[in-house]
Amino acid sequence: HESVVSWHYLTNEIEAVRAGNVASIKTMLPGEHQQVLSNLQSRFDDFVEDSQESKIFTSSDTAQLEREVNICKQYYQELLKSAEREEQEESIYNLYISEVRNIRLQLESCEERLIRQIRTPMERDDLHESVFRISEQEKLKKELDRLKDDLGGITDKCEEFFSQAAGSPSVPTLRSELNIVIQNMNQVYSMSSIYIDKLKTVNLVLKNTQGGNH
Repeated sequence: HESVVSWHYLTNEIEAVRAGNVASIKTMLPGEHQQVLSNLQSRFDDFVEDSQESKIFTSSDTAQLEREVNICKQYYQELLKSAEREEQEESIYNLYISEVRNIRLQLESCEERLIRQIRTPMERDDLHESVFRISEQEKLKKELDRLKDDLGGITDKCEEFFSQAAGSPSVPTLRSELNIVIQNMNQVYSMSSIYIDKLKTVNLVLKNTQGGNH
């Protein structure tokens, strides 16, 4: 009987759509999504046509199936929205994590230079070297200031992302990488400040003692 055949096709189509999930949707091409919805509709239209003369299906069966088709379409639209949201979240995550890592690399290079300077002993009473070191450290401090600003900017963007995409699986990774860079920044920044103060103190002592000798 034709109506039974088209009923089978329709219910299979409904089952297939219901079995879909975000992961399966993301593997499909954009045009295929429309195809799913129009297949569902045309299966239903076929069934309505075939069951008009049928003794097997009543009008309430048809109404029930129409409700199911509509629920199914809604479910599919929700899946599409979720998939789209996930893709947006992934691309934002990729953008932000690369910014955070870029700052981390620059910060690590500043830290290496700072530590190298701190570990290189200074000629005890070389005023020129003292002045040179202070200017080197002030350059480094400027770089750190710029990095600190950049880090502040990306931190704000990340915080906004964390609140909007709270359920996203990428949040913990981004959060922990960001926190590591923030901690590191604070350490390097204070180490740099302490070192500059120390250099300036030494410089002052040298100026006084050498000034007094002449």
